[in-house]
Amino acid sequence: FDHAHTTSGWTKSSTASFLSSLHHSVLGGYTTNGDQIPSRVHTLAQRAHDEGYQTATFTSNPFAGSLSGLERGVDVFRDRGAAVNSASSVELHEQFWRWRADWPGEPYLVHFQTTDVHEPHLPVSPFAGTWVSPERRTLFEQWWKELHATPIEYDTVLARYQHRLDAMGVDRRSFFETQRDLYDETMAHNDHQLGIFVDELKRRGEWERTLLIVTADHGHPAGSFSRFGRGLVDPQPDDWEGALADSHRSHVPLLMTWPGHVPAGVRIDERVSLIDLLPTVLDLSALPPAEVRQGASLAPLIRGEPWTARPVVLDHFQAHAPSCQLVG
Repeated sequence: FDHAHTTSGWTKSSTASFLSSLHHSVLGGYTTNGDQIPSRVHTLAQRAHDEGYQTATFTSNPFAGSLSGLERGVDVFRDRGAAVNSASSVELHEQFWRWRADWPGEPYLVHFQTTDVHEPHLPVSPFAGTWVSPERRTLFEQWWKELHATPIEYDTVLARYQHRLDAMGVDRRSFFETQRDLYDETMAHNDHQLGIFVDELKRRGEWERTLLIVTADHGHPAGSFSRFGRGLVDPQPDDWEGALADSHRSHVPLLMTWPGHVPAGVRIDERVSLIDLLPTVLDLSALPPAEVRQGASLAPLIRGEPWTARPVVLDHFQAHAPSCQLVG
């Protein structure tokens, strides 16, 4: 899918939406990091579990797990951080294969959500050093430590970076270009590990029976976000954090493969949303459709059948609880 979009600009709200096919506003928004989806909401894992599937979640981001209430209906659940954030895929895949060795039954549904490309970017072999030399990386790590050593309040994140880097005497372009290159090294690692995972499925003879979906909870801001060089954009945008509706936030990869079920080599140009993910998985797997959902199955599109395009909605907000003050 060349034009797939997430429903929200960050992990907590987007993951809950694509695993429930309900928009963030319907799920109630959030007031704290610990808010969870309503108890009446049925996630993809719960639906699969109800139909006799073994279910598992392997993530190194609690926002994609217990902090959102997404452990429901999951037989094997892990959502703690990885020993090395940028190598999380290795750790998560190893745990998955141990689970399969202990519980080899089928069918099963597994949800991975890695943090290989999440800050702090600490690339590992074999891609560490591909674009950033050891000397340049050491210098950047010194800058990063100094940048975050002393909390300084500014009106915006952008202002903080601009003022702090200037006070440190650090060239902004050097800082942000190194930051982006480190990101690219972690992305290359993540792609490489996905390739190893697919090869292992094939080696074990599971590939022909596997519906594999690759996507992302949100896009990467690259040079349009404060921490990745928004101050270098020319002409300079308004001095604020960055639009949540920018395409770099919402545009995500979406690839589906299933030998014999999903036609190979097809590129779909229609604009689609991750809100459609749950109905699509249920449809392709011949599981009962969700009674309550806001998305629609993309299976007709995949099969080349008639499909009615719909608007793609970005639904992301934060509800602030009213404050209470005791006087006297």
